[in-house]
Amino acid sequence: MYPVNCGDAISLQFPSNGKDYTILVDGGFLHTYEDGFKPLIDQLANDKKKIDLWILTHLDADHINGAVSFLRDPAYIKKKIVKTFWFNCFKRFTLPQSTTKKSIKNGIEIRDQLNPIGTTLKTKIVEGKKQLFGGGTIEVLWPDKDTFDKLGKHWDEEEKAYWQKKTKSKKTVKVKKYDFDERIETLSAKKNPNEKKKDIVNKSSIAFIFELDGKRSLFLGDSHPADINKKLEVMHKKEKKRIKFEYVKLSHHASKANFDPELLDYIDCLNFIISANGVNGNKLPNKQTLAKILTHERRNVKKEQINFIFNYNDPKFHSMFDIDNDAQKRFNFTCTFPTKGARGITVDL
Repeated sequence: MYPVNCGDAISLQFPSNGKDYTILVDGGFLHTYEDGFKPLIDQLANDKKKIDLWILTHLDADHINGAVSFLRDPAYIKKKIVKTFWFNCFKRFTLPQSTTKKSIKNGIEIRDQLNPIGTTLKTKIVEGKKQLFGGGTIEVLWPDKDTFDKLGKHWDEEEKAYWQKKTKSKKTVKVKKYDFDERIETLSAKKNPNEKKKDIVNKSSIAFIFELDGKRSLFLGDSHPADINKKLEVMHKKEKKRIKFEYVKLSHHASKANFDPELLDYIDCLNFIISANGVNGNKLPNKQTLAKILTHERRNVKKEQINFIFNYNDPKFHSMFDIDNDAQKRFNFTCTFPTKGARGITVDL
């Protein structure tokens, strides 16, 4: 998990059947490329290796803009470092470079830059799609076809709004604050926030299961909990037991709006990854998400130790549970942070 502020940039690196594989997930912001995952790109290039697959989960700037920085990097413009991109973009229109619709504009740039450098771009990434990498497998859990089609409509609407020079009225933005000053018991009792149903960009996030040597991990992008829970419920019924995951990358930087504790009815997991720094406007992660994981009714607190894995060693996160008396002992959990001077955090699959 690379340090890209409150964004996602993840690499999965593993040997299988005598070959080394690298899968990259998202890329963070434009300005986080150099100090984020560029050293990985440089190392792969020096070793004459490639990224086997780069998954761009959705259009938000904190996920795709690092890929834009990579495509603008003079060192790699003419090099086929990436074998394949997965990115749900559309070819029905293009936008001028001056558009203020940044996520759409950069999505277009990614799409239009790939063919000239010879990288394969696959654009209809929907549920059920599988890809093998030696003994490793990626299986797409979401989006479904209906959500994919709605995303395409969203692109069309963005183009129309631009050409008609429509401007949206300014809305009053409520100042947010961290919820770290509330106790675990208080937060766990709170009602789950309503999902933003009109938020098609996050709703269309590519969520997937990565499996290697019989071990699964779940990567949720910024997906909506109702969609994911629905898919996991089907798997749960089929397997007739809770689905074992080694790790879950929590959706939307552990936002309370993108987590429903029903998830834990269907999965068995003790390690939860949180991608966020301690300085972001949305004040993520939400402690409420962590509180609901710790107090879930199906958890055996005495026997099951939860581990929250952070990719930033931020003082705010160290003090998150200060208000809770002896929290880590009472709720049996640990928090893992990067070592001093490390670029993000590495965990063993």
